[in-house]
Amino acid sequence: MDASLASLVVVAQLFVMGFLTGLSGAVIPGPLFAFVVSDTLKKGFISGPLSALGHVIVEMPLIFAFLLGLGFFLLKFQHFTYTAGGIAFILMATLIVHSARKEACHHQQQREAVRKAKQCPGIAEIANNPNPSATTAAVPISDTGTDANADANAGGAKAAAASVLGGAFFTAFNPSFVPWWATAGYAVLLAGLASPLALAGVAVVIAGHVLSDFAWYSLLSFSLSRGRKFLTGKYEAVMLAVASFLTALGVLFLFKGVSSFFS
Repeated sequence: MDASLASLVVVAQLFVMGFLTGLSGAVIPGPLFAFVVSDTLKKGFISGPLSALGHVIVEMPLIFAFLLGLGFFLLKFQHFTYTAGGIAFILMATLIVHSARKEACHHQQQREAVRKAKQCPGIAEIANNPNPSATTAAVPISDTGTDANADANAGGAKAAAASVLGGAFFTAFNPSFVPWWATAGYAVLLAGLASPLALAGVAVVIAGHVLSDFAWYSLLSFSLSRGRKFLTGKYEAVMLAVASFLTALGVLFLFKGVSSFFS
């Protein structure tokens, strides 16, 4: 394998590592996840990428601190960093699997409720139209959505700024934000720094991480704004795939960290 191809392989590995570890924090429902859901119902698709922008802005000081010298300092104590990161990834994988099982159980209960409703047409009719006398006066959902979009458009820059600030606020005051970066986040950046690409490797990891934030929250808001259940059935699969990757990466980091104690 020539040098250029080897470099491309390293870039691909670091990018995927940054992307999937970034998803590990995004797919687990938390304050920012809840904010994006709520904000999307009022403003539509644009809420996702704007909230992700606010999230990334809050992350930048921690990333710059790593680039400005903290990373080289952590290289001297990489056995601690890798060990802490490995443990964090394994714990996060366990939490993600638990969340995926709860989500699967919830979807199963929904499917069961729909099946029972189909078996009882009267119940289904009442569920679909709980107040038949008000049918003619009811406002169609599409009209409500149109009004909401009109209000959002009227808000303009103010509404967009509110989404960015919300993304920043619910990131900064998330209790797991700093611990994630102190363990898992810096461990991944350290892997980029320790690679043959050095600081360029860190940049590749950061690019993958940032893209994962924008991709996930954009997909979430797009799904909600269109009223289609794109994530139903796929959400659990994504979570389990991320959990599998985190488990493997956690074991690898834990091995590197523990083995470096004896080297």
